[in-house]
Amino acid sequence: MLGKSERVEVTIVNGDGKVLTQTTQSLEDIPERFDVQTIIDLGPLKFMIVEAEPADRNGCGASGKLTLKVQPIVSINPKDILYSLPTIAYSIGSEIPFEAEGKRILVMHEDDWRQVELVSSSLSSEIAAEFSAIAKIFEKRRGDGAFPTMHARQSVEGPLAGADVSLSELRCFEEGMVFDGVSFAQPGINAAQIKSVVGGGFALQVAGGMVLYGQVVKDSAGKELINALAVADAKPSNLELAATTIAQLCQEHNLVLVDWCRGLSLSGQAEVLQYFQALTGKEA
Repeated sequence: MLGKSERVEVTIVNGDGKVLTQTTQSLEDIPERFDVQTIIDLGPLKFMIVEAEPADRNGCGASGKLTLKVQPIVSINPKDILYSLPTIAYSIGSEIPFEAEGKRILVMHEDDWRQVELVSSSLSSEIAAEFSAIAKIFEKRRGDGAFPTMHARQSVEGPLAGADVSLSELRCFEEGMVFDGVSFAQPGINAAQIKSVVGGGFALQVAGGMVLYGQVVKDSAGKELINALAVADAKPSNLELAATTIAQLCQEHNLVLVDWCRGLSLSGQAEVLQYFQALTGKEA
């Protein structure tokens, strides 16, 4: 049984490593292990534990020391929250541990997940319903361009329903780099600092300099299927080649290219090309 004479030196630091406070605690008062997002009180303020070293009581007992890295919890009135986007995907790819050092990773903000994507034409009614909900968000848009509310898309969770698009087929369009994974790390972060990627995530550069990304899942028989296929770089270097690639995928698999924020659903080469031209401000 743990004795109260066993003491642990506890140091609490902020995200920059600055010491906020130091104290000692009885080993029996240390939790068996620290879970991320545990909340502690420091005087009148509340902080969330984002990292603990060691991570459990046994480690603390062995070293006699514990360092907790915390971040302050700031209360915000929901009415004061503003958004830069009118819509996001309701669910995003779950991340799994991954050592990215020496790897090529497509880094993107999680809010950008599936904002421009290929969707089965069979889901036309669901697409229309989502467009209607997003249009209502635009009705509340402020003069500075911010949105007081945001719509989370839920009805198109399986955007490629019925479309058997394979990675081997996409690689026929491959031109340039193939990524080792997709991560929601902060843009510009060093690859060595990336510790997780989207499970089943993939990305590759295709004809026209356009980057496609998505997620692969396995069906009940163990066959790998692409569950989502989206455009990471909607401003390709060669507009005509990129439009041809998208149009071919749409035609062969009965798909449409959807830009959720702009309320656009496209499929033919001419209209996809016009879309790219509008985004880049240049001719093909």
